[in-house]
Amino acid sequence: MSKKKFRKAHLVKGWLHYNEKPINRIWLEERVLSSKFRELLKQKGIYILYKKVDKKYKVFYVGIAGFGRGKNLYGRLKSHAKNKNWKHKWNHFTAFIVPVSTHKKRYLKDIEAILIRTLNPTENIKRPVIMGARAYQNSIKAIIKEQKNLAAKDLEEIKREQKKEVERLKVSHKKKIEKRKEQLKIFGQL
Repeated sequence: MSKKKFRKAHLVKGWLHYNEKPINRIWLEERVLSSKFRELLKQKGIYILYKKVDKKYKVFYVGIAGFGRGKNLYGRLKSHAKNKNWKHKWNHFTAFIVPVSTHKKRYLKDIEAILIRTLNPTENIKRPVIMGARAYQNSIKAIIKEQKNLAAKDLEEIKREQKKEVERLKVSHKKKIEKRKEQLKIFGQL
């Protein structure tokens, strides 16, 4: 009997980086977007909002879509575009389509947390915790503390060795001076 080969599904099914024209509220209205483009965005996923300044993109906000408000990427982008406080703070976006089930929402949360901690967006005030890493945090902190202690001990040992070397050189130098003085006395030059 032959074994069946299972192909693992990819987590990210696709992505879209919109950087053509600055986005405004009208852009996300149903009548402006093509139906295919809107359907592409009516899925779960992660999105990043940018502000293009000169030729560089400054990350403004990272979020997930598909659970709660907005329910999909299109809904979240549309709500952000309508937000009067954010009106001129972002004008481009990248959307990653990640169709996970509700019980696997944690994947999206972890990816969002990684992106927020890495990109440091201006509007994500809370720094989310990566849930799977929480169990390791105490052991990681202990390892870092141990490493700092070892480094401090090594530094102290290096300082002690340097001090000994300085003392040895002082003694050696004094001996050389005394020896030279004796030689000068012998020859009557002192």
